Amino acid sequence: MKTFFTLLLLSLLAVPSFAQDLSLIRDVHQYGTVNDCVTALKKKGCALVKSDKHSSSSYLIVEHGVWKNCAIYLFGTKENRLSRMEMLFPECDSWNSLYAIYVDIVNDMTAEFGQPTSRRDEFIGDQQPESDYEKLNEVVNGQCSYTTIFQLKKGSYRVSISKDKAVTLQYFKY
Repeated sequence: MKTFFTLLLLSLLAVPSFAQDLSLIRDVHQYGTVNDCVTALKKKGCALVKSDKHSSSSYLIVEHGVWKNCAIYLFGTKENRLSRMEMLFPECDSWNSLYAIYVDIVNDMTAEFGQPTSRRDEFIGDQQPESDYEKLNEVVNGQCSYTTIFQLKKGSYRVSISKDKAVTLQYFKY
C-alpha cells in the first residue's frame, strides 16, 4: 500500500503544469526584436511556420509540453522591434475545459508576476447561463467577458477567453 501511494504521488508530480511552460513566454518583454524572440522561442521548442520581413511579423507553433499546438504570433514595428505577442490555445469543445485552461494560466501568471492589475470574469447577457452548453454558447455569441491583465514595467500581459472558444494570452510592449 505504501508503494501505491508513493507511485501515485510521483505520477502527480510528473504531470506537467502550465507553470512549467510559462518560461516559454515569461521573458518576452525582454526581447528587443521580433527576430530575437523567434530565435529564443525556437530554442525552447517552437517551430517557425512563417515569417514576413515586410510586416515584421512571425508565426510559430509550440511543439511540446502542456502548450503543444498553441499558435504564437509576433508583431513588430517597421524597425522590427517587438511590439506585441499573441498566443492562441487550441479550441475547446466545452465550457469546463475552456475555463480550466483560463484559470490555470491566470493562476500561473499570478504566481509569476503577482496579483493582476485588473480582472473581469462574467457573462454579460440578461440571464446567467447555467449549463456547459449555455455557457459555451454565450462565449460564441460574444456575451462572455473573461479577461485578466498583468501590467509590468515594459508592457502588459492579457489573458482572455475569445469568441473562438479558445484562451488567448497576449503581450503588449510599451
